[in-house]
Amino acid sequence: MQIPLIGERGYHIEFRDTGIRHNFPMMVTSGKYVATPMRGRLRLAGIVEFRAMSDAPNPKL
Repeated sequence: MQIPLIGERGYHIEFRDTGIRHNFPMMVTSGKYVATPMRGRLRLAGIVEFRAMSDAPNPKL
């Protein structure tokens, strides 16, 4: 049996030593991203797209 699969491509950026301190993830709906505190870092993760890995990223997201 074959199961069709497609990749999920996600985008994030991490900042170190920002001085921003919070203890839980926060969703910023106006910016379409989530800010997650991590030991000494702050990760901003945004939109994901479901596309074939051979497809180019969609800059309109």
